[in-house]
Amino acid sequence: MNVGNTPDSRRYPLASTRGERAERAIADSVLDLIDECGVAELTMDKVAARARVGKPTIYRRWSNKAEMVAFAFSNIGPPLVLDPALDLRSNMIAVLENLRSRMTDTRHGRAWRKLLGSEDEYGQALRQYVRQYLGVRRAELAAIVEERVANGEYEARIEVDTLMRILANAMLGSLMMPDEPESTSDPETLVDLAMFGGLPPRGDYAT
Repeated sequence: MNVGNTPDSRRYPLASTRGERAERAIADSVLDLIDECGVAELTMDKVAARARVGKPTIYRRWSNKAEMVAFAFSNIGPPLVLDPALDLRSNMIAVLENLRSRMTDTRHGRAWRKLLGSEDEYGQALRQYVRQYLGVRRAELAAIVEERVANGEYEARIEVDTLMRILANAMLGSLMMPDEPESTSDPETLVDLAMFGGLPPRGDYAT
C-alpha cells in the first residue's frame, strides 16, 4: 500500500543567484555521476565538466570531494507523511515501501547505497542522509508504535527503536545483496515477520 508519493530527488531551493545556481548544478552533477558510475569514478574534473563550471568554482566552496559530496546530500526531499489514523501495520508497510522506493527510484537513494563501504572518506555524507531521512523516518514510526503500545493495543517484546532499526536494516541489506529474491525486501513480509513472527509455535509447543 502506498500512502504518499516518493519525493523528487532533484528538489532544491530555488536558486536566486549565479552562485546558488552553480552550487545546484554541481550537486546535481555529483549525484548523477555517483548514480551512473559509482563513487570510485567521481573526480573534480568530471563534476566540473558535467556542471559546466570551472574547477576554481568548486574549490572556492569545498576543499575536497568529501565536502562536495556531503553538500550534494544536504538537499533531500522530506519523508513521506505518516497518517496516525491508519492501523499500525499499514503505516509500517507504507514506511518500508517508501524506503524501498527511495533507495531504488531516486538519485539520492541510489547514490547513497553506492557510498556504503566508503565510510572513511564519505562518512559525513552517509551520516547526513541517515540524519535527514532514515533517522527521521525511524523516529516518526517509533512514536506511533510507542503510542499504540502505551494504550494497550500491542505488546513490545523488544525495544521499539531496536525493532525499527531491524526493519530498516533488513530492507537495506536485501537491496544491497546481489540476486536476492524480491520477497526478502517485500514490505508486507518484513512487517508481518516483525508483528506476528515467521515461525509461530503450533499445538502443544504454543506455551
